Amino acid sequence: MSSGPRATVLLVWLAATFSSVAQAHGAAPMPDATTAPAELVLGERADSVFHAVATAQLGDETEVEVQLTRHLEPADPLLGDEAPVADAAVTISIDSAAGAVFAGPTTAHLEGEAGRYGVHFPRLPAGSYVIRVETQRPEGPPFAATFALALAAAAAIPSSAPMSGEHEMTGHHAMAHPFLSHMGIPDGPGEISTRITGIRRDSGAVAGNDVGVHIEAGIIEGLGLHLRNDAITGDGMADDEDHGTELMVMYAPLKDAENTMGLSIFGEVAVPTRGKNLPPQAPFVATLPVNFGVGVGGRYMWSTYLLVDAIVHVAPTDLYDGVMAEYEGSLQVRPVGRLFLMLETSGEVMSEGIENNVLPAVKLGLGKTGPIIGVGVSFATTVARHYDRQLLVQLDWAFE
Repeated sequence: MSSGPRATVLLVWLAATFSSVAQAHGAAPMPDATTAPAELVLGERADSVFHAVATAQLGDETEVEVQLTRHLEPADPLLGDEAPVADAAVTISIDSAAGAVFAGPTTAHLEGEAGRYGVHFPRLPAGSYVIRVETQRPEGPPFAATFALALAAAAAIPSSAPMSGEHEMTGHHAMAHPFLSHMGIPDGPGEISTRITGIRRDSGAVAGNDVGVHIEAGIIEGLGLHLRNDAITGDGMADDEDHGTELMVMYAPLKDAENTMGLSIFGEVAVPTRGKNLPPQAPFVATLPVNFGVGVGGRYMWSTYLLVDAIVHVAPTDLYDGVMAEYEGSLQVRPVGRLFLMLETSGEVMSEGIENNVLPAVKLGLGKTGPIIGVGVSFATTVARHYDRQLLVQLDWAFE
């Protein structure tokens, strides 16, 4: 999950002095604006303890990031003479060169790289600005630095492409989507993700190949749509119960700005697309019973290395499968880069008992901007089951 390209890129010029001594007050003089890339190194500042390098991403919004390190004396044999600072309280503010406040002190969030902090501000119009960064660790002196920035007019760039690797390691974009489970809260506005899964299913004497599709789209802030079918053909199922296509509308009334944690409510409609109630000639029959369910979901993300998604829903109108409630949970850990280790569980509480499945999996992002591929195996842990095991291969690709 990563953020996408910008619809507009500001043509900018940057002037910032490089110094090994702290420049805590006053911005460097700014000559006339000229063109420059949309991602800029604002400059670096240092004192006897801290070293800060600031960058800016400019477009429909302005993202300011600061890489904060501390000097090590003597040098560490592994880290060298600097180590990232991951426990600082960092605020970033933007004023005009004339002193007018554009954005007051705003608390920065940790990005995917250790010691890297960032803030998303509204788009900056053309003009001259002073960006001020202030940091405070639990122990030790505070640190402040200012950077100068001048912006000229805008120029258009393409507005639809795979999500940019420059942003994939920020906020919830640092993590992948779950393997088969639903997310606990929806994606952001304009984000679209597709998970296509190849399935080899084994149910004792019965085996078969299948395909699953899961499409998610963020509509407006906090509201998203999900379309999922994890058994399009149903080949290899141990039973002849109905398995269907789910359409879910999810709304998160409580969540943070980066979609890293929150609570959601949702409604779901499931139409049977294979099973005993379906004639072979008609994969969709309007007169068949349709499931309606309601539920709650949640997400919690720790830094950019651990993510938990979970949902629970009840289906009081389930007329053909005897399912009273369903649950899904996904735990993923990102040990390094775009490598994701996952453990998921899912199940149904039915009138005749409980069905539970467990899915360990691994996902790997291809480069900085490519899709994510994954492999996993899902197996039943209860007597009641739709299958014994599934071997899974998945393509996970997100757009904005």
